[in-house]
Order: sequence, then structure tokens, then C-alpha cells
Amino acid sequence: MNFRLLTIGVAIALAAMGCSSDGDDAGEVVEQYVEAYNSGDIDAVMAVFTDNSVVYGHPFSPESAGLTAIRSVQIDDLAAGAATDAYSISNVEVNGDTVTWDHVWVSSSGDEICQEGQTAVIEDGKILTWTWPSADSTCPTNG
Repeated sequence: MNFRLLTIGVAIALAAMGCSSDGDDAGEVVEQYVEAYNSGDIDAVMAVFTDNSVVYGHPFSPESAGLTAIRSVQIDDLAAGAATDAYSISNVEVNGDTVTWDHVWVSSSGDEICQEGQTAVIEDGKILTWTWPSADSTCPTNG
């Protein structure tokens, strides 16, 4: 009985501190995606999505619902990206289960696409919804 009370107490304390007992951090899920994408491992990319995930506004598809549709878009996206570190993120902000960030994507021909305001809702350590901004923009040139 004391062990059960201790377990409940620890769970309450973690919740009060803003931590989940399973250690899921919404920002880390987006970082996992970036790492998987840059490794070119489609199975690792897909591991960050749920069976019910929906991606809105991706340049290759206005809406992709479910793992089969998302996998198809991600395969095309990976094929069009640069061989090394095609996807990078910045300005990551986490608010509960919602993550927003900016990104730069580099194509296989070296063109850079910048977007501000990517938004994902994370559920149980995976991307449930991912909404892309409405328009692509070319990155400013350096110097």
C-alpha cells in the first residue's frame, strides 16, 4: 500500500513540475524528426508520426492523413532534399503540446527554402498534426 501511495505521490509531483512521467517533451519530438530526416531513414522519420497523424500544407501535398499518405510525401521530400543535413530548424518554441519553429530546407540542387511558423501538436510523444505556413519564401542571401 505504501508503494502505491509513493507512486501516486511521484506522479503528482512530476505533473506539478510540468513533467510527464513518460519523459515525452514536445520539442524533442521535432528534433527527432529532424535527425531522422537528415539521416535519410524513412522508418525513423515515420516513427515520429501516429496512425492518425495529419500534415497540412506540405509543398508536395496540401493534406496527408494517415501513415501511408505521410510516408509517400516524406519519401518524395527526402528524394528532393540535399544529401546531407537538408533540414534545419531554429526559433523552436514549446507551449504545452504545441511546438512552433522556423526551418531551412536545402534541395538536392542547393536551393534553400525558408519557412517561418511550422506548428505541430504532439500527442504521446509523436506528431499528431503538423501545419506548414501558407507560403514558401527564398532565404535571404548572406552578405
